[in-house]
Amino acid sequence: MPRQHANRFTLDFYGLQPRLVWANERTLTQEFLDMETTAAEDETVAWFIEEGEVTVTYPRGGVVNARAGEWLLLRAANGSQHFTAGTRLMSLRFHLRLRGGKPLFARRRDVVVKTGDSTKLQQAAHKLVKEFDRVSAPGTVFVVRSRLSMVDNFRIEAAFMHWLGCYVETMQAEGEKPEAASRRDARVTKALIWIEDHPMRTKFSEAKLAKRCGLGINQLGRLFRADQGISPFQYYEYRRVELAQQTLKDSTLPIKEVSFELGFSSPPHFANWFTKRVGVSPRAWRTKIKPAQETSPLKVPSRRR
Repeated sequence: MPRQHANRFTLDFYGLQPRLVWANERTLTQEFLDMETTAAEDETVAWFIEEGEVTVTYPRGGVVNARAGEWLLLRAANGSQHFTAGTRLMSLRFHLRLRGGKPLFARRRDVVVKTGDSTKLQQAAHKLVKEFDRVSAPGTVFVVRSRLSMVDNFRIEAAFMHWLGCYVETMQAEGEKPEAASRRDARVTKALIWIEDHPMRTKFSEAKLAKRCGLGINQLGRLFRADQGISPFQYYEYRRVELAQQTLKDSTLPIKEVSFELGFSSPPHFANWFTKRVGVSPRAWRTKIKPAQETSPLKVPSRRR
């Protein structure tokens, strides 16, 4: 059956929130061949199998398999993964969301892109991995990129945008439709952009946010709650928790450094804040989540203070 031509769609580019988690190429060692979870529920996971084979089994039913020369774009669900010995792959993890946190693609099913149909995707991924390796950007990109030069950041971002263009084109060609953006007050959109782009090391102020949106604090709060169901500060806190968990999971950055990256004045302050919102301490959460990772955390150089 001939492949359907991808329908073009238009969307405000600044209404998207793309973020790269990692991009690497490696031969899997024994300890990573069989893992209990793909951790694909919150992050978009894309694997290109260069050598070997992978099978993912889902607890609620369903099995998917990909062989050498094929891409596996995982559904938004956690499954157990089994790679054959000697498997070599490119692995990409990223977020592609609409402002407000809604994924651009619902990812209700796995997508296997067959050999011959994945050339553009493969080339774009190789370019991204090459840029990533060139600067030895380790760990959680959102944190580490603050330590890279402006030129290096632009080069990584350019390669990531190229990859996303190929990814979106591939998903559409496979029959996946982008989710429609919610129609919302332009001032709420402006608030979402400001919150999501706000540097975590800088103190957050609802008063400054309201002023930027041309509103009073109470008026902004009413509009924001009507759209998101929570206040602007609660949304900021949600993003902060998400980044804290991602940093603890995907890097070996010391907890002291994590606390400073997220704008806390001291590690105890960060630990109390994290425990109150997550239910366990940062150290306990990191210890619990590490065994479920697809790959070992990459080392992050400490920042001189």
